[in-house]
Order: sequence, then C-alpha cells, then structure tokens
Amino acid sequence: ASYCGGLFHRDAEKILGNATPDWLIARIAEIVPDAHALVLYYQRDHDKTNPLRLLPHTGGADEGYSITLSAWEELYSSRGNRRTRHNDRRREKRLTEYAPWHARIITSVHERRARMQTMFTQKRQWMHERGISDYLADEINRTLLMDLASSQPIAIEPVVDALDVEGQTAAVSFGITHGNAHYSLITSIHPDEKFWPFTPCDILFRHVLKFMCDSGVEHFDLGLGTTVPKEQYADHRFRMLHTLVPLTVPGRTFVAALRCQLAVKRLIKETPPLWSLFQRARSVRGAVQGVFDRTSG
Repeated sequence: ASYCGGLFHRDAEKILGNATPDWLIARIAEIVPDAHALVLYYQRDHDKTNPLRLLPHTGGADEGYSITLSAWEELYSSRGNRRTRHNDRRREKRLTEYAPWHARIITSVHERRARMQTMFTQKRQWMHERGISDYLADEINRTLLMDLASSQPIAIEPVVDALDVEGQTAAVSFGITHGNAHYSLITSIHPDEKFWPFTPCDILFRHVLKFMCDSGVEHFDLGLGTTVPKEQYADHRFRMLHTLVPLTVPGRTFVAALRCQLAVKRLIKETPPLWSLFQRARSVRGAVQGVFDRTSG
C-alpha cells in the first residue's frame, strides 16, 4: 500500500528512552558509515511504533485513507447522501440491463492466480496509457504479490475479488486481511471503455466493503491516492512523512534537491489546474511512448 514504515520493536520508544534526534542521526551514521544521506519515504504520520518519526521530516504530497467499519447498512447510509445512493443503484441497474454481472470473492487458489494475472495485465496497461511508472514491470514485485494471493490463510488472509460482466473481468481487487484489519493493495479495471460508465471499480469496492463489514473486520485501510469512494467513506486521513537527513557534506546537496522535488510535487498536487495539466501531459507522454514501443516491436 506504498507505506514504508519499517519493522520496529513494540517497545522501541521505551527502549530508546529520551534519545534525541541528533543522537539517532549520529547512531545511524555510525552503522552505515558510507551513506551520504538518510532518505526514508512514505512513513505514516500516526505510526506510534516508529521511533524514526522523531527525526526531521517533511510532509508528503500524498494522503492515505482508512475506514472504521460497522454494520454495512449503517455504514452505507451514514457515508453517502440520498443522491449518492440513488446514483449507485442507477449504475448497477444500468449494468444489469447491459449484461449479466456478478461480484464475488475468489476462494480457489488456482482461480486467484488466474485473476491476479488478469489484474497485472489490466493495471500495467492502465499505468502505461497514463505515463505512470510501472512498478509491476519488475518480476520480483509480481512474484511477491502472486505468492501472497496464492497463500493459504495463516497470519494473513489474501482477498481477491472480481467483477465479471458478460464473461469478462471488468475489475479486480486484491488486498490482505490481518487480525481485525483489511488492507487494500491493488485494483484494476478492464481497458475497454464500454465498461467505464458503470464504474465497475466502485461497484467492486462496495462489494468488498460489505464483505468486510459482514465478516466482522473493524478497520479498512484504503492506501494512498484520492478517489471518489475514498473521499466518501473514509473517516480518517493521514499524511505521509518523508525523512530527509544529510549525513555528509555531499549529502546536503542531495537532500536539498530532494526537498525541492517534493515541494514541486506537493504544489502540483495541491493546485487543481496544475494537477490536471500534469495528468494530461503524462497521458500524452504515455501515448507517445506506446507508439514508439509498437514501432520498435
């Protein structure tokens, strides 16, 4: 879910006692003497188990979202007004008139693997068309996600959910459940735009949300990035913190450049006209790159 908090002892703060940020920086510099800078991206601002949040940090351009769950009907009626619920029903009705459809949790390991492959294909095409960096191009990432989805429930339970329309996979979502919390990781949508007016990802999201409510899950982490369902249902938003600390003189120049980069990114994301322009430019770049890829192929 793009969080990079790390693994820490439950009593890390107690163990460190009154350690100051300067002491922590000096200790880290001793442990990694060849490092020029300490760069820790995407740490959650409310992760109290992370002692490194005491280090100097800057706010990121991205926000995370989470939902405190309750009974489904109670949650659904409290997070959306009458017009929103009417639009939800209208889109589902239009989809029913268009073609038979159903959303379901995939329990078979064999089918999970097949749906994950579909999700990889859909997600990679979606990112490519928008000029977004393809993290699924790395086979290691795909293998890790596939192994998670294929595992039998032990400490974590993989949840693969799919929305099928006229025999095609219109949308797929993947997340993991641990204890009383569910963490949404990836959602993909069919590249054919004929499905998009029905908002298949939104329908699938509500299906997963209802399933989690009915299963007794208490917390639903939606990860980073703004979407309409997140804005509608989330009752908690949190910023991501970036720790950027120079450890040497050359490291100061490097950290200064990173801070400027983050500041520009934050300005673009927080200024709607700039963000819209950036997204269009990124899509054009993706389209041009696609032409070159097809030509070279």
